[in-house]
Amino acid sequence: MGRQHPALSQRPRTPLDGELWLGRGRFDDFSGIVRKTVPVDAEWHQLRYMVFELPGTAGPFAARAQRLQELVTQTAWPSLVAVEQAPIADRAALQRRLAERSPRATKGWCCTSRAPRTGRAAVMRC
Repeated sequence: MGRQHPALSQRPRTPLDGELWLGRGRFDDFSGIVRKTVPVDAEWHQLRYMVFELPGTAGPFAARAQRLQELVTQTAWPSLVAVEQAPIADRAALQRRLAERSPRATKGWCCTSRAPRTGRAAVMRC
């Protein structure tokens, strides 16, 4: 990767789990932007930092998701975006939600159970 763009210095000091994103089907364009030795401001401003978790932060997932949304709002950096987090009651509700969306729109979904943790987190198979 080329030199870090100054825009990234606007991110909060809190550790974030996410990824830089340009858009569906635009990986080659994205790769070209971040690998340049001399960054191009206009290109970097097209990127979004899509965040979905606060690693190392204590508390249940719902509380961390709320805190993440608050952090994004407080940061006031237009490129920082909290990924939507939505509870789904059960497997039937999940299947209905999947049926409402195109297969491309569900790429990257992660489903976890609200069941109490015992060791590893329980993950629902979609």
